[in-house]
Amino acid sequence: MGTWRPDYSIVTAIMGGSLIIFSPVDSQKRRLEKQQKEQYRKVVCEFVMFFFILIFILWKLNTQKYAVSIAVGIWLSAGLQIPCLIKQLTLVKNGRKILFRL
Repeated sequence: MGTWRPDYSIVTAIMGGSLIIFSPVDSQKRRLEKQQKEQYRKVVCEFVMFFFILIFILWKLNTQKYAVSIAVGIWLSAGLQIPCLIKQLTLVKNGRKILFRL
């Protein structure tokens, strides 16, 4: 896992996109206000873009082991969102309808 491969770029882009789309994750104990959600989403977007640029620079400088390490950090962050998103997915049966809420 020390060298950069093209499929790492695809996975990193997908995982970074999921971080931007699904952040922030709301909890039932502490609901975020609309302003907080917008602020946190903006911060996450800025961080993800910064790390994408950093990965690209490191890749161009032939320091792929550092680029891979940062990419794995993005993968782990996005992966840790999955259980929270699944937990928030609520199945509601209204007659024949099944609604999912996030």
